Amino acid sequence: MERRASLLPPPRALAAAAALLAPLVVAAGLVAWLAGPAVTLAFALGVLAGVPAATAATTAATRTAVGALCVAGAVAGSLVGSSTVLCALVVAALGIAQGPLTRRASGIGMLAPVLAAVFATVDVATGSLGVGLGVAGGFAFVQVVARALHVPRTASPVPADSAWRHAVVFAVLAGAAVLVTRSLGLGHGYWLVIVLAAVLRPASRASRTAASARLAGTVTGVVLAIVAVVVLPDPATIVVAALCALLTVGYAIVQDVERQAMTATPVIILLGSSGSLSSGVGLGVERLALTAVAAVLAVGAAAFLERSEVAPPRPDDDLA
Repeated sequence: MERRASLLPPPRALAAAAALLAPLVVAAGLVAWLAGPAVTLAFALGVLAGVPAATAATTAATRTAVGALCVAGAVAGSLVGSSTVLCALVVAALGIAQGPLTRRASGIGMLAPVLAAVFATVDVATGSLGVGLGVAGGFAFVQVVARALHVPRTASPVPADSAWRHAVVFAVLAGAAVLVTRSLGLGHGYWLVIVLAAVLRPASRASRTAASARLAGTVTGVVLAIVAVVVLPDPATIVVAALCALLTVGYAIVQDVERQAMTATPVIILLGSSGSLSSGVGLGVERLALTAVAAVLAVGAAAFLERSEVAPPRPDDDLA
């Protein structure tokens, strides 16, 4: 990935992102009017979960599998939210389930365990059915719109051994994070899973560089989002979230991982901090501390994954 002087995605990527998000904003408005804020949140997170699939050069069957996994994660999270152990197991299982999907496209199913962790924490009045329908609707809608607008897709397959190592390491860390934070009564424990998903990605021998870029972007995004929440009223934060979503899709198209993380992170925070959620999902020092912990864990895990890669044989080895 080549760094650019401009802070914005290239004009063509930005135009494609705007064309993709414009109908999504209209759809989200209709969902809010017809079904209320909780389903709208599920719809918005479904859209966010669907963007990697919509911009990945993979098969329709793979995209369908990712959508089903994301819906299952959200529904399962809403059903087991009262049980710490079950919630940790569900998040870990969804982390493992990323393995075969990651082989086809890096990061394509990363939000499935995040959805489980979020909806296990968030108290939504619509129940698991509304959550599932909202996520499914958002995921499907972004696929249809991306196909209709011929949004560019990038091929990013991952070797099988790298994909499975990533899945196992992520599952262990995310499951343990949920277990520990919920046992300690930390209301924002799900944020550990979000940061792990954003920072820890399978990138073969470029893991450390990619993880550092995502870490820098994620921390910057957290700080910007918290400032926006403190300073701006709820309606303004929704506008900021929409602008961040526009930039996120633009950066996703050009594979700028640092800036994609920087703008994607505020989308989740700003949506979660709006009036659509219960008071149990707030912002503050706890979230910053959890972000720091998750980032350290993710960078350490990325270094471990990098070292665990099997090095190709050198020409001299054949002469030994």
